[in-house]
Amino acid sequence: MEGENAEEKHAMPMTVLELWKPCGTSLALFEAEDKDISTVYTRLQIQELINAHIGANSLVHPRDAAYIVPDDILRNVVRKQGEEPVRSILRNDLLQAVLDAMQPWHSIEGASPEEGAPRPILTQTINMRSAGEFVTRITGFGYYARGPYASDLTAERLSEDLSKLCATPTTADPTPGVGKGSNAMEVVLQGKHSRKVADFLMSKGVPKSAIEEKTKEAKKKRK
Repeated sequence: MEGENAEEKHAMPMTVLELWKPCGTSLALFEAEDKDISTVYTRLQIQELINAHIGANSLVHPRDAAYIVPDDILRNVVRKQGEEPVRSILRNDLLQAVLDAMQPWHSIEGASPEEGAPRPILTQTINMRSAGEFVTRITGFGYYARGPYASDLTAERLSEDLSKLCATPTTADPTPGVGKGSNAMEVVLQGKHSRKVADFLMSKGVPKSAIEEKTKEAKKKRK
């Protein structure tokens, strides 16, 4: 039974919760809705707060319900420096503007919230300058190897799983020039596999916003 429970537990992806804390121009919105400005909120909670503010102040555009006519509070949130005040805005754009005005936080597996957005995992497709040969290099995954998923995102396990998934040779080694921390190890795959790597990481619970994909040329060796 114990083995079955462990297997069942790891079949589920980890929970990485993106959170936001009121700050700057967004403070007035939360104060107007009598919300705690010292705590963090999920995207859904923020959307519900915005909807409540819209309803309480009759801010829906009279001719197109997809648009909002912002009041002074929302106008201060969405207005960018040097631009004219916004007269109307799409609901989705309003949500993003409010999120952008807040401070990002996150929580992994129900742990206490941590300041900042979820740390990025970098997937680089590198042209090795030799007969069109490419490799895919992954760093930053160590930050997510914690709790019950500590063994799922180690360099060795990631290398093994991606080798099977992409049917290609892989290596797991210390990242050159990096000490301890989430970037201390890297996994390198032969070939271009950034899309498969991203899908694999997301299946483990890593949010899409935390996966960065880049392409670069390998540095020429000095003679």
